Parts: sequence; structure tokens; C-alpha cells
Amino acid sequence: MNFNEFWSLYPRKVARKDALTAWNKLSTEKQEKAQKAISSHLKMWAAECRLIQFTPHAASWLNAERFEDEIQIPEPELKTPSNVLAFAKAKQIDARPGESMEEFTQRLRMTRWLRLRY
Repeated sequence: MNFNEFWSLYPRKVARKDALTAWNKLSTEKQEKAQKAISSHLKMWAAECRLIQFTPHAASWLNAERFEDEIQIPEPELKTPSNVLAFAKAKQIDARPGESMEEFTQRLRMTRWLRLRY
């Protein structure tokens, strides 16, 4: 994996030059670990509903070797109708006409996951 591939996956696109410097300091083995770990971190950040501004800069993530962290992906919070509605209200997402609660919940889960992925 090269830096451009890593950068394309990393959700917060700031300080590219610093991230490249941090990437080049890593051994090939650690670069591979970072590549493998990024997908787990993306899932964790999405499950946490972490806003992009609270995602570390790529340079910080690499310099601190956060790819070595043991992470746990939390269970989705959208288990009850009241939680679904509270989450939707906080994110200013309205139900579509004729959409069932199950469909609405599924759409919110997908929205939450996609927000950090793309």
C-alpha cells in the first residue's frame, strides 16, 4: 500500500504533507498494519457517530501509532424507537413519507456508517 491509498481511505483530509511525513517515517511493516487497521477504525468511528472534527488528523494517528490500538466497535445505539427518534432529531434527519420505523432505523444506521466512510 502506498500513501495515496491510505490517504484515500482516511476520513479527515487535513495536513496531507504532515501525514505523508509521518507515513514515510514508518517501516513497511507498520505501514501495512496501518493499512489493515484503518477499516476497523472507520467502523469504530462510525459506530460512535464521531463527528469528523473529532477524528484525529492522519499525521497524529500515524505518529501515535494508533493503528496498534486494541479497539472495540460499540453496539449500535439505535435499539429502541425513542433512541432512533432522538438520533434522527440530533442529525436533523426526517422520516420519509410511508417509511416504517424499521426502514427508518436501517436508513439511519447506513447514514451513520457512510458519513465517515465517504
